[in-house]
Amino acid sequence: MKILGLSGMAHDAAAAVIVDGEVVSAVEEERVTRIKNTWTFPKNSVKEALRIANINANQLDIICFYWNDQSALWPAILYELKNSLNKRIPTLRRIASRLRAAFFQNQIKKMIIAEICDHQKNCSIPTIFFVDHHSSHIAHSFYSSNFESCAGLVIDGRGEYAAITGFDCSQQNLRKLYQINMPHSLGYIYGAVTQHLGFRPISDEYRIMGLAPYGKPDEKLQVFFDSLIQSKHPFHIGVNLQYCNYQYNEKLDAPWFNNEVINSLGSSRISDEEITDHHANIAFALQKKLEHSILTLVSGIKNITKNENLVLGGGVAMNSVCNNIVFEQSNFKNIFVPPAPSDQGCAIGSALYIYYKYNHATTRPNIQSPYLGPSYSNEQIKDTLDNYKLLYSEYPSLDLIAEKIAEGKICGFFQGQMEFGPRALGNRSILADPRIKSMRDKINQAVKFREEFRPFAATILYDKMNDFTTKPVDSPYMSFVSKVKLDKQALIPAVVHIDGTCRFQTLKPSENPLYYQLIESFFKLTGIPLILNTSFNVKGEPIVMSPSDAIRCFFSTGLDCLVIGKFLVEKTAI
Repeated sequence: MKILGLSGMAHDAAAAVIVDGEVVSAVEEERVTRIKNTWTFPKNSVKEALRIANINANQLDIICFYWNDQSALWPAILYELKNSLNKRIPTLRRIASRLRAAFFQNQIKKMIIAEICDHQKNCSIPTIFFVDHHSSHIAHSFYSSNFESCAGLVIDGRGEYAAITGFDCSQQNLRKLYQINMPHSLGYIYGAVTQHLGFRPISDEYRIMGLAPYGKPDEKLQVFFDSLIQSKHPFHIGVNLQYCNYQYNEKLDAPWFNNEVINSLGSSRISDEEITDHHANIAFALQKKLEHSILTLVSGIKNITKNENLVLGGGVAMNSVCNNIVFEQSNFKNIFVPPAPSDQGCAIGSALYIYYKYNHATTRPNIQSPYLGPSYSNEQIKDTLDNYKLLYSEYPSLDLIAEKIAEGKICGFFQGQMEFGPRALGNRSILADPRIKSMRDKINQAVKFREEFRPFAATILYDKMNDFTTKPVDSPYMSFVSKVKLDKQALIPAVVHIDGTCRFQTLKPSENPLYYQLIESFFKLTGIPLILNTSFNVKGEPIVMSPSDAIRCFFSTGLDCLVIGKFLVEKTAI
């Protein structure tokens, strides 16, 4: 069975192809179009995903879309009417919006047919399924894990109308346990604060997570956030809507908070305005409140399911600091976060949800690999280098690249299939020596062109994680921020954040042999079994996809060398 899964018409548009339950390709639309966070139908990533899978539209059995407003229409309307006595919930306006969304679903179906089938001669239209948004999230999280069963939490801005959903997951059934609906959304509150601090909601929340450790406890801010986000019991998160506007208007350029917050947070920051200690204190208070709220939810679902395993999904699961708090402080023995917990992962999840629902499969293939995008042969790479008239050489071994990194060179590393998801995991990465204290500032200023408070991740050999962290966690997708042991922090200052933490990607030889070999070479040379790893892009641009993308990024930044396929390109001093 061949299934095409889609997410789109909102942030994180993507396409994925699943063949007999195995994910064979997945591509984000922004990587192809080079427009970061593009809100479009993923027509370009569809073509790329089908090309990688070596199938065409005529061979598809099913197409899945990650959203189902029509199915959610009446439950959502009943929910709105039930809460109509709360004057701060814009009942009639939201009902009208839901009716429009349900009608628009027919337009999406026509768009799917037009974009995917019309360009194929004699194309037979596959069956089209619209899958509940949170079901798409949990399917991606659960079926990407190795758990036979688990508890599941999906936390994001919102689905059709759900903001938080708890699941009991098994191979046979993804059973919904409870649901917390809009406007009581942790994702939207985090986005509202992101906007208040001068950044873009549903895009820049990770910056607030990086800023938070620079803040300090502030009693007034704590009182405000305790009033804003209330937890009456483990299955309820309530938002005090007297401070909010997003329930009236979710558009990104509309204010999500109202003027009521000024008394507590002060005036909103302009995007190019200096970031002050007060701004950092707001980020700190928000992050702590989010952690407390999610721990409450996690405790509740643990009590229901009695399971030792937990999977997380939804955009809030991108908060790797919070994920580690759950790992360290909850009663779950094992926690898994997929490589793309945000909406791009729903392209995979919607397809897997339908596959397992209708095939009743009792086993599943190993689908954890995030390397699902396009790859380029050495011949293609050489042609591109020749077209740009560049000087290059074939490097004899990865030992040479490890030596250059140990000399302080900043390297673009372009290999194999592109990763799926928001984080570079060694195939489209910028690599540097974590031992050099000034390296973080150098990369932020001269390569990434981003804020100085932004930290960098590290890829560490899996069996060395015990040496560097107090509570090791398996983190193949950079999903957890761990405390670095005190005696190790001075050894790797470029990847240790101000609070003594690091976001680690743990790496086993089977997960990415070439990348593992490079870090192993660096370890033999320096005694340090990890390397600084950040995404191969600059601020405001998607991660590079093609050799041309990599070359343009290389020459427009302070990168010292480009390792692309088997070739090495270096900048010469003038």
